[in-house]
Amino acid sequence: MKSTLVENFPVSTTEPQIESHLSTSTTNKEDQHHLGYLPLLAIATLSQVRQTYDDIELLADELALNGEINPVQVRICGRRDALDHLAVVNELYGSRHTLFEMTPLADGQYAILISGHRRTKAKLHLWEHGCTGCNEANGKEATGVCYGRHFPLVGDHPIVEVSIYGYISTRRAMSLQCRENLHRSVPSHEQAAYYDQWFVLERRWDPHLSAAAFARSVGANAETVRRARRYCRLPESLRTKVDEGKLGFGLALAIGRSGRALGYDSEAIEAEAERVILDGLTCAAYEKSMKRLIAKARAGESTLFSLGDLATAERSERRAVFDRRVVSALHGFTEYFHRALPLLQSGEMGNPGVLFRDTSTLALLHANVEVLRAVSSELDHRLSDDERVLMGDLFDRIDLADKV
Repeated sequence: MKSTLVENFPVSTTEPQIESHLSTSTTNKEDQHHLGYLPLLAIATLSQVRQTYDDIELLADELALNGEINPVQVRICGRRDALDHLAVVNELYGSRHTLFEMTPLADGQYAILISGHRRTKAKLHLWEHGCTGCNEANGKEATGVCYGRHFPLVGDHPIVEVSIYGYISTRRAMSLQCRENLHRSVPSHEQAAYYDQWFVLERRWDPHLSAAAFARSVGANAETVRRARRYCRLPESLRTKVDEGKLGFGLALAIGRSGRALGYDSEAIEAEAERVILDGLTCAAYEKSMKRLIAKARAGESTLFSLGDLATAERSERRAVFDRRVVSALHGFTEYFHRALPLLQSGEMGNPGVLFRDTSTLALLHANVEVLRAVSSELDHRLSDDERVLMGDLFDRIDLADKV
């Protein structure tokens, strides 16, 4: 729907009193701002680093009771600057904002929210739905009735006090937004995506910008930015697991780091993540378990799969080790029967509440026996007489198991 002008409403209802966002003695014109009032519905809340907005209703009730201590920050700009701002936001977050969804002020300028997204959404909730107190006391009321009890109206327009930035550039506005979010509880993976995307955009303006210099400009630790960039280069399936809450941010990074060290492809890394989730490993436990394997890889070993094929492996002077997925599966097979054995011995196998079933256990045993028999048959003719004697007991056990 095309936007309409907010008629007869000034950009600010107070005399501009120049202040500084950083200090009262700033000489940076971009940081100068003054307090004023704007129509709530004319403030564009574009995509930003925060993707989750929890407890908006609770915040709305708090604002209705106690008011707002610090005003939100808003950029006021003309059409050309607004289009530039939209272009950067869309590239940064993959959004599709257009000028037609924004509501111009009476003078044709646009108001773009820099910081204070949760509070703005909470006030929009008050405007549309009212607070809990008013709803309980008066029942469902018309739009804006509750808002008018707690915050000012001008005609039919809800208004809010804001800090107005009239000279700020898109680059500076985005930087202020990032720094503001450093003081908020934004999920690590959302912050990481922002750092990575914003760093890429900053490099467009300054091709020689280093990660350390970028980190200083947004008030972050350089290692935090590096971790963010590494996270955003993990396989999408791994990042999806973080989004869904199945993996922690740090654990996902650890899996990716181990995968790179061991030469895993995206499919192998995803399989490793599934194993970690299934085993319920913490980040510390996982890193400890992988430390020895990574040390071997760095010492000159490589996984069998990372060498490409058997011919390559035979030509390589490095000793190849099996892919960790194979080793994990082997240990899982052993652990399965370690857990099943006491249930078989006690007669609990197959009882209600017991995950193990005698039929599935027997089927699994038979399937693995067939594989073991095939492997042992191939090995038999390669063994010396002494080795064959040592293996005889194993073959006897396999034959016995096959008769179960």
